[in-house]
Amino acid sequence: SNNNISSGKLEPKVFSSLTNLEVLHLDGNNLENLEDPEIFAENQKLTDLQLSKNQIQTLNSSIFNFNSNLKNLKNLFLNHNNITELDASIFKNLSNIERIWLHDNPDLNHLDKEIFKNNKMSPLTRFL
Repeated sequence: SNNNISSGKLEPKVFSSLTNLEVLHLDGNNLENLEDPEIFAENQKLTDLQLSKNQIQTLNSSIFNFNSNLKNLKNLFLNHNNITELDASIFKNLSNIERIWLHDNPDLNHLDKEIFKNNKMSPLTRFL
């Protein structure tokens, strides 16, 4: 958290050697875009991913779906960013997700009705 990391400093597969990683806090940095679909490819034990309080505008539509890599993810924090849109399939392989925080993305005005189709979240926890 709060390391002043910028998007250009996150190399492809930067977390690939951390195969036992369960919690990753990247909140409070200057991340703008997460375009590499394989950035979390080897982090299959990840349960909590904190990406809030950045400047994220763009997320690769496959970032959470690459080879069903984040099947254990339960909590995803995307709040307090600059996300403008999310692909309808971005969360499709997050089958065990319990909560996704999306609040305080001022330009995120629309979510496709299919965006939460394949996960177990109750309707009340989808819009935290």
